[in-house]
Amino acid sequence: MERIKFSIKYSKFFDIGLVRNILHETIHLHIQNLINKYKIGQWEKEIIVDNLFEKFFPLLVKKQNYPKNMSKIQEIFNKNYPNLELIMRNVSKLPE
Repeated sequence: MERIKFSIKYSKFFDIGLVRNILHETIHLHIQNLINKYKIGQWEKEIIVDNLFEKFFPLLVKKQNYPKNMSKIQEIFNKNYPNLELIMRNVSKLPE
């Protein structure tokens, strides 16, 4: 079994940002095997995780700014959700 290491920012006071971080990282952990299998890049992975986060926790969503256009990944996600295997397979075929 592969070990995955992640960190969470700590705050003395409970705030929604901490909850968002924990949920976001939990989604990462749950899909990591597919990420590895299809060799999904960092930013592609982030948009997939953010889309899953939005599906599961729509009231907690905070949009990120991505360094490149991710509309193709968004399209693939919307077309193939909830089939994560198909989403990953199709995203892995996109040119870098």
